[in-house]
Amino acid sequence: MALQKALNSLPLGVRFHPTDEELVGHCLKHMLLAFSMMKSDDQEWFFFSPKGTRKRCDRKTKAGFWKPNGKDRQVKSRGTNDVIGTKKTLVFYEGCSSYPERTN
Repeated sequence: MALQKALNSLPLGVRFHPTDEELVGHCLKHMLLAFSMMKSDDQEWFFFSPKGTRKRCDRKTKAGFWKPNGKDRQVKSRGTNDVIGTKKTLVFYEGCSSYPERTN
């Protein structure tokens, strides 16, 4: 609640642009502990998903599906250089996998 109040007090035009390490090491930890969600009209979104027992994650929705694009990138801790996460670019396709329509 305090975070949302602080965000609401910022002037228009201020944008949160964290590093990959900050997203995984700080934001993800707090999101998992507080189960919080923030609404945004920003075109760049970040999603965190646990790795399942299968190699691939299920990224289907009623409207379409998310498909990885490009290579996975490792997120490393600056101090120790330990891998703390994986970053991948996803593209949303509308419709079913037989006749997908790529979106922007």
